[in-house]
Amino acid sequence: MLKKCFKGLVLLTTASLLSLVLTQAQAAKKISLADLESELEVTFPDALKTELTPILESYNKQKSPKALAYAGNGSGYFAVGTSVKARSHLAAAQAATRACDEYRTNTTNNNNNIVSPCEIVLLDNAVIKLGAAFKIGLTEKTPSSVWRISDISTNNSIYLAGTMHILKPTLLPLPAVYDAIFHQADRLALETNPLLFTDPKRIAKFQAIGSVNKKEVKDAMSRKLRKKAVKFLKSLGVAKDTVFSTSPSMLSTQIASIKLSSLGYNIDTGVDAAYARQASVEGKAILEVEDFEIALAALTDWPMSTQMKILQQSLQEKKDQHKELEQLIEHWLSGEIHQLYALARKDLDRDPDLKPIADRLYDERNLGMLDQIEIYLTHPETTTVMVGAGHLGGPKGLVTLLTERGYLVQQLNHAGEPI
Repeated sequence: MLKKCFKGLVLLTTASLLSLVLTQAQAAKKISLADLESELEVTFPDALKTELTPILESYNKQKSPKALAYAGNGSGYFAVGTSVKARSHLAAAQAATRACDEYRTNTTNNNNNIVSPCEIVLLDNAVIKLGAAFKIGLTEKTPSSVWRISDISTNNSIYLAGTMHILKPTLLPLPAVYDAIFHQADRLALETNPLLFTDPKRIAKFQAIGSVNKKEVKDAMSRKLRKKAVKFLKSLGVAKDTVFSTSPSMLSTQIASIKLSSLGYNIDTGVDAAYARQASVEGKAILEVEDFEIALAALTDWPMSTQMKILQQSLQEKKDQHKELEQLIEHWLSGEIHQLYALARKDLDRDPDLKPIADRLYDERNLGMLDQIEIYLTHPETTTVMVGAGHLGGPKGLVTLLTERGYLVQQLNHAGEPI
């Protein structure tokens, strides 16, 4: 559980998943084939329409949690998988994806030439955007979330790239500029190195920081919040005492991680993990822009009453809130870092008790990252710095701070050219 919470922290710090409470229940609405095509912005081939029609009719009659997964190759071949009345939304998504994968690889269905992985398109009756749809309209000239930072007095330069720590496999490959700046770099600097998630020393530190007084947690947690948290964990087969065995804010990151996994998003296909693995294979040095304990403290170093608010927010269910995650990804792919920053912290900013958390997660941590980036700029070796895209935008974001320090700051397009 704690190890998973550690991964959840990385999710949280990319674009404030604290504030993006993902919807998990829209069971009242029935989805028609026309609805699905409209919301996914696709036109299914006739053969798929014929197969999907009875599947959707049956799906609409079933109880939540339920999910539908889909894969296609653009040439009329497709695969579909469903799961209904599952124990949890995560279990439904996983079962539907497995069923779709079995269908996709079954040679008797003549669909074994579908390379694209299966992805969740319905969770209950919430329509989840296809990975390919995010790329519609993007060109080589589209601004990216990548900057070249140069010290004109020394001619030293680095690359600064905003990342999404979590992605779905169908969002790959990334814009070409990411590969370009990776290969041009002598070393890679990540916000947090995901390859160290299983390092025993790091896990021990994490557990020490996340340890709590169970009685203090029980006393501070309302009966209503306790009931909601226990119900959520029970659906996953997790012991109810887990609610009291770690800090509420860390538990909230685990809940956010699980909800994202239900939508098909995970760390393993995130930008940071992908390039950390590639750097490891190529023997490229991997640095960390900040001490991971600083990020942990930004989340856990709060009064218990504030942490309860964080936990409560992570358990809320809001209609269509998953669309905000999709908007974040759209802003990221279009290099719209200031819009991304504003959206990422929107809900936290609305609550006077939670706004300081957003300030610390982003603005205050940015100052430490800025100091480290300036150190990289003193070296002739080229460093590619990859941090959560939420750290780049805003009046106290890294792009603004580096500009104010007098560096030459150039945004690159998807092809890697200065804009």
